[in-house]
Amino acid sequence: MRAIIVGAGGIARGLARRLGERWEITVVDPSPELLERVETVRPVKTHQGDGSSRVVLVRAGLESADALIAAGADDDSNLEACRLAAGASISRIVAVCADSEREVEYRPVSYT
Repeated sequence: MRAIIVGAGGIARGLARRLGERWEITVVDPSPELLERVETVRPVKTHQGDGSSRVVLVRAGLESADALIAAGADDDSNLEACRLAAGASISRIVAVCADSEREVEYRPVSYT
């Protein structure tokens, strides 16, 4: 199974560590330094770029992904990544809400 993790910070590294070996993981982040750090956790594919960009996500394998995890520090980017994943008919979409006041925006109805 294939998962895309948007963001390569601490939460993403923890998720990469915890996801089972059945999962082939691609991590998307604009920071080459953070991508290098996540690669020390376990073998993952990395893609440098903005995870809220459809072009970047498609290049990272959006069309063949089974799951997308938006784990960046920016709610706008996380929400857009979720919207793009829903548009690609990905059934497993998980997101981290950075600002608790924006939690309502993460409800599935907001992605479409």
